[in-house]
Amino acid sequence: MDAVEVGLQARVRMAHATLGSLATEHRLDLLHVKGPALDPALTGEGERSSSDADVLIRPGHVDRLVSLLVAHHWRLVTGFARGSAFEHAANYRHPHWGYADLHRSFPGLTVPAADAFDALWADRATTRIAHVECAVPSLLDQGLLLLLHAARDGRSTRAQHDVRRAWEEQPASARSALRERADGLGAEVALAAALGELGRHADDRTAALWRYYSEGGSRLDELRARVRAAPTPRAKLRVAADGLRVNPEYVAMAIGHEPSVAELAQARRERRRNALGDVRDLVRSRLRGRTR
Repeated sequence: MDAVEVGLQARVRMAHATLGSLATEHRLDLLHVKGPALDPALTGEGERSSSDADVLIRPGHVDRLVSLLVAHHWRLVTGFARGSAFEHAANYRHPHWGYADLHRSFPGLTVPAADAFDALWADRATTRIAHVECAVPSLLDQGLLLLLHAARDGRSTRAQHDVRRAWEEQPASARSALRERADGLGAEVALAAALGELGRHADDRTAALWRYYSEGGSRLDELRARVRAAPTPRAKLRVAADGLRVNPEYVAMAIGHEPSVAELAQARRERRRNALGDVRDLVRSRLRGRTR
């Protein structure tokens, strides 16, 4: 019998349903975010397309869920430590259902991750994804998370759409509620990045990082912003060192297979070359500024 090709969006929905079923069966607290989990009031375009299933797990349940994923044939692609500057998510791939992003925290929420999850979980709702009841954040919290994600998505068409739907088209009462919720979860700076209001938080140590994500910049800009955002001197040193290292997981995703020693060496040379190029560009820019 010929194999039947399953479309991407169907696989994403099945991934959500599979993860939701595992969470229910094993009494894990799991919130489904973004993609098909979004309320239609926020998408404005029917179901939201997505390339993977995004879920937020109670921090204390992370290890149990990871063990279940491995037991059910999910393979780790990118771990928490190397997934992003926020170290918030690990990416897994299933041979049938594709990719899932397992979030242990959500970038932009600066209260302790367990406290943030408690707040989101307390107001949760449910929705059906692939005929499975899945827990989702409240409509208010969905709007806030959508805005925080838009702040990391630069000026993409999708980010602009999300800001319009979750903020610009909302009544004053809803905007006020969003600001209040952001304040309670320590998300004022990230929300400001989404709304173009970062100037109000210029002295915050994370402002430069959110400016990089929302407005763009060079790899050197990102590294400098990440160092500034790190909370302790030890963390700053680790970030600076990591910025010069090559992530084998990303190299594997870029070339489509596990990199060889030679391919990793080539990636390191390219990283050093790009870093030197960024430094040269910065020096030239400052020299031009002095001669004007």
